[in-house]
Amino acid sequence: MKRIIFTCLYLVLFISCSVAAGNDTVSLALELPSVFNNHMVLQRNKEIKIWGKAKQNASVRVAFNNETIETLADNNGRWHIMLPSMPAGGPYRMNVSSGGESVTFSDVLIGDVFIAGGQSNMAFKVGLLTDEDITELKKQADRPNIRYYDVARIVSGGKRLNREDRIWSVCREDKINEWSAIATYFAIELNKAQDVPIGIIGCNHGDSPIGAWISPMSFDSDSDLIKNCILQVEDTDIKSFYRNASSLYNLMLQKILGYPIKGVLWYQGEANGRKPDTYEKLFSTLISDWRNQWNDPELPFIFAQLSAYTVSGEPSNVSWAKLRDAQFRVWRNTPHTMMVTTIDVGTLNDIHPKNKKAVGERFVAAAEHLMYGSDKDEYTGPVFNSMKVRNDTLFISFTHAEKLQVKDNQELLEFEICGSDNVYKPAKAVVGYGMVKLWAEDVKAPVGARYAWRNNPACPNLYNVAGFPAVPFNELLIKE
Repeated sequence: MKRIIFTCLYLVLFISCSVAAGNDTVSLALELPSVFNNHMVLQRNKEIKIWGKAKQNASVRVAFNNETIETLADNNGRWHIMLPSMPAGGPYRMNVSSGGESVTFSDVLIGDVFIAGGQSNMAFKVGLLTDEDITELKKQADRPNIRYYDVARIVSGGKRLNREDRIWSVCREDKINEWSAIATYFAIELNKAQDVPIGIIGCNHGDSPIGAWISPMSFDSDSDLIKNCILQVEDTDIKSFYRNASSLYNLMLQKILGYPIKGVLWYQGEANGRKPDTYEKLFSTLISDWRNQWNDPELPFIFAQLSAYTVSGEPSNVSWAKLRDAQFRVWRNTPHTMMVTTIDVGTLNDIHPKNKKAVGERFVAAAEHLMYGSDKDEYTGPVFNSMKVRNDTLFISFTHAEKLQVKDNQELLEFEICGSDNVYKPAKAVVGYGMVKLWAEDVKAPVGARYAWRNNPACPNLYNVAGFPAVPFNELLIKE
């Protein structure tokens, strides 16, 4: 087997600093990545890394919020400094100078910064919401303490893009159309709840498999990992820019790598839907990888579990159900993570459901629990806990099941049970005493139960008192 060698591109988009000399513009050597710009949000309560390029061995000075730090560029002109941890605040000005060169950034805030990563459902723009949702969202959009930065995507409509990143913009009605809808809902609600500046860095790409976001170093350290990725395409194929292993890590993530952040918001998995058995390892690797790259072993990850969708050409109708289960296992087995269940807000014939409000708000509930010490009892939906059998009836208990209920008091749907033959049949289901009771006339001595266990469950309607939907599951009875 030929060894696969990953070549890191390490492409970094820089701001070129210049000075006016009469009618001429003179390009200077001092450069910073474009993520450092006017209106940026820097992460509070963490050391703040600032980096860039200057002349070889030149002295570089950074002045910000009554702190001044100097360093020397190395033989290649690269430099970085670490500003001390600071509380939320601003606006401030930052000045970076080297020799006779200088660049100043204004209206800089200190708050909480999140990466909005993944594929097209995270990239889904405010401007693609329903007219009603756009109107309602824009009524809340005058929030100058929310800022958004967008890393340029690589391919769109089958064509290679050569765009620059969209630099930091302030949350206003006329600015948010191009922002991630989920991240915008998240930022507005979190800003209301925490009253600190919020910065969102959009770093996402439609149709991107998870392997595209994993570093070459992780693949080099695990020779079997590449086997779990989706089929690699030839370099001459435009899809190689966003579907091959490490492609988007190199072309997009590297631009912001090291920028201090509070956590990661992640919505991805559709592109891996046909290979669900490999997803758990890949996703676990990505989380570990990014934590290593940010030098933060507890970097919080909040991720969406896939919504309901009718997958074409998939007669078993369970590949996405299996991938959801892989996502669930990552949540259960990886500290400092939270999973957001979206099974009830999917659109069966549209891979891009428009109900992003519910998803954004559920991300906020997860963040408040994981990162802000919220004392709310319910921050996720009911989760399977245990199963007991009595005669021909199963009794299912759940965690996060305060006032377990059926939405709109309708019939409880999407439950199935099986006997020893492992043939699942639709089950009658009722809620009582904080549990779900299941039975089916043609299943005797049931040994297994599952809920919303297909790609496109039409009506998953089990919730807790906080309005969070139950997590899909597929479990067998454990013999005592």
